[in-house]
Parts: sequence; structure tokens; C-alpha cells
Amino acid sequence: MLVKRKDRILLTRSIEANEKLKKQLANKNLEILECNLIEYKLLPFDIETIKKYSGLVITSNFVAHNLPIAPYKEIQIYVVGTESAGILLEKKYNIKYCAPNATILKSKLLNISEKLLYLSGNHITIDMPDYVDRFIYYEVIYLKSLTKIQKAKFNQGFNYILVYSENCAKTLLKLFKDNDLINSLVNSTIVAISSKVGLVFKDSCRNIIIANNAENMLRNLE
Repeated sequence: MLVKRKDRILLTRSIEANEKLKKQLANKNLEILECNLIEYKLLPFDIETIKKYSGLVITSNFVAHNLPIAPYKEIQIYVVGTESAGILLEKKYNIKYCAPNATILKSKLLNISEKLLYLSGNHITIDMPDYVDRFIYYEVIYLKSLTKIQKAKFNQGFNYILVYSENCAKTLLKLFKDNDLINSLVNSTIVAISSKVGLVFKDSCRNIIIANNAENMLRNLE
């Protein structure tokens, strides 16, 4: 009796985020591979700064995880993703608006005139409206090379590759080009969180699924 080969999936987030994804994918018949494209470094931040603003803009799950308990109950949060919103609710923040992606959140903020502070990483792909102040809450460090073991495994190709940001997409594509692995992408299905992310692979991959949010990305594996 033939045993069906497991679909191969590549996870491309940080070590911590990929660990969570592996738990979510544990009940699926998948061979899970990892390419930890990013790591985060928290930068100094005075929580008292929040009191100068009526609300915060948060597009990063990392920020949601690392913010302390709300310093006062009136603070309003404009956030991307239901997971981040849930984390912030547990920390006693008020969720004013939850968007599926940063593009939709920016559109919402164009019609608001509150005093807002955007807590972000040092690399962002979508700028918020000009009236929103930005504070760099953490530094993102992108992977610069692959190990010999990774090269050998990745050369066998994938069924699915999950990609959550434009910068990660560009980093992954560069790594694959630099290591002569580009053919591994051709027949893979890229599951991208947005059309902007998917566009990075338009000349390198035949199959691209635009999921529009993190929850839908995993649903597309079913």
C-alpha cells in the first residue's frame, strides 16, 4: 500500500512565531520546514509616553505581545489582526478598530483626527497618515545566509510557503537567488498575507494565493 507523501511547507517568520505556527499545524499531514527570516530586538520605551496620546496604532503582533498592561483605561487601540487584538484586550486596552491588514487600517485612519502614536519596527512597508506620530519600538534583523543543511532541504522544493510581510518576501527571494534555489519556488504555492507581498514573487512562482489576513493563510492549506 502506497503512503501519500506529506506536503512540504516552509515557515518564514521568527523562531517564536514559527513555533506557534507549528502548534497550529500539528494536526495536519505536513512536513514542516523553517527559514527564520527575522529576529526582533526591543528598544527602550518609556510607557509614560502613551499618556500624551488618545490612541495607539499597532500593526505588529510582536508589539502586542511586548506592550505592558495598559497604563490607563481610556487608551484606544487601532490594530491589525484579531490575534493581536485579543492579546491587547487581555492587557486591558480598548480596541477601537481591528483591521485585517495595514492597508485597510491606513484607510480607516485617513478619516480620523485623533492624536495617535504608531508603535512600529524600524522597517515598515506601509506608512501611516502624516498626522500619526511614529515611535520605533523594536528593531528587525533579517536573515543574511542559509546553512548547508537548509540549502539541501530547500533544494527539494515545497508545496506551500507562508509569507507574512513584503520585507520577508524580498529577503526570502534574495536568499533563494543567491543560493541557486530559485527553481524551488517555481512549482511552490506562495500563500501571501496581501497582494503587495504576493507581487514580490510574480516572476518567480506560478502559484500565488492572496489570503488577506493571517487566519486565512492557514485555511488555504486545508
